[in-house]
Amino acid sequence: MHSLIERNTCTDVCIPRDYLVIMTTARRNPAPYIVKSPSYTDFYKLSDQQITSICPGKKVSDSTVHHVKGLRYSQNIPVEYTSSFENEKWVALLNRSRNLDTFWLRVFNKPRSISKKKFDNLQFMKQVLPIDVNNFYDNIFSCLKTVQ
Repeated sequence: MHSLIERNTCTDVCIPRDYLVIMTTARRNPAPYIVKSPSYTDFYKLSDQQITSICPGKKVSDSTVHHVKGLRYSQNIPVEYTSSFENEKWVALLNRSRNLDTFWLRVFNKPRSISKKKFDNLQFMKQVLPIDVNNFYDNIFSCLKTVQ
């Protein structure tokens, strides 16, 4: 995947959305990559109250953590893993989940803030960027935090 993206990166990346377009269009056959853009609302705190280990096996001959290609967390089912991106067969991590009723807390309640200095640097950088991306950098001001 990484080499396809590198080969197809022929334009400048001015805003984060440009990365999504490049990743989606990097492959045509057998099908384009499916790219999901995470939001600040997609990140949750997972403490040791919910899972003890992400290792799928317990015996020597079982799968190890190196075989895990993806983890899927849900509030109402045990944590699941997959060892293949092709078939995406999800299997529960047996005896690893402690309490499924634990309340999930969001890591961020609002978009991350940036410092005044970083905001000023981004505004200065707009001089060399295409005019149609200026709106993105102007709206970052709503997330500005004060530096003490």
